[in-house]
Amino acid sequence: MKVAAVQISGYDKGELPRDEFDPSGKLVPCIDRAGRDGAQLVVFPEYVLGHIEVPGPATKPISEAARANSIYVIVGCWEESGDGTFANVALVFGRNGEIIGRYRKTHPAIDHFEGHDPWKRPPLGKSRRWMLEHDPEWTMQAGDDLPVFELDFGRVGIMTCYDGWFPELPRVLSLRGAELIVWINGRRGTVEDFNRCPMRHFTWAVVALPLDLSSPIFLNRAAAASREHESSTLPGLLGLNQANASVDFA
Repeated sequence: MKVAAVQISGYDKGELPRDEFDPSGKLVPCIDRAGRDGAQLVVFPEYVLGHIEVPGPATKPISEAARANSIYVIVGCWEESGDGTFANVALVFGRNGEIIGRYRKTHPAIDHFEGHDPWKRPPLGKSRRWMLEHDPEWTMQAGDDLPVFELDFGRVGIMTCYDGWFPELPRVLSLRGAELIVWINGRRGTVEDFNRCPMRHFTWAVVALPLDLSSPIFLNRAAAASREHESSTLPGLLGLNQANASVDFA
């Protein structure tokens, strides 16, 4: 079974919607390429679609591309609710283009704007817009479940960025039957500023965490790309990694 991981830029963590910018169109050529290459699943980074309604105009091109290529798609966004709340969500599109599942990030990745020690408390006296632009995960609706999605090739769990720092998550997903863990990220380069460990080095530590080593869990990662490093051969595409993410469930 072949999985495609796309490293691409779109909306960043604190970016609010702006006119004439819809990154969903950039994702379609990547989905088409993954389909031509025989992938069964294509994975995009965390919150790359920005603040959107689901379903809505931003998800429609992805649904159409998933259906046209008969491929599963996982992509991150800030899903907006009608009551003004929002969540960091990984959307799961089925081969028919329908949204068949959601995973809400369970571990907020807060920043260090306030006090000592850093990362412990929200900034004081800031407006809602300031929080959205600088530290949105203080105010997002965090998830409270770790679902495993039954796809036609196997059972898939999802972690989002900071989730991957906690060994309990892959352990719970393993206990719930996950055979593949998809780890989407929005951070570029290193995992944390205070830990100068390249993400690719830390990522593979998670692979060693299956509950039963005779039944290995495979991990697929898709991270955001810096705009200045985007490929000139396919706009917005830095890496479409399939060979290193091939998984055999037989």
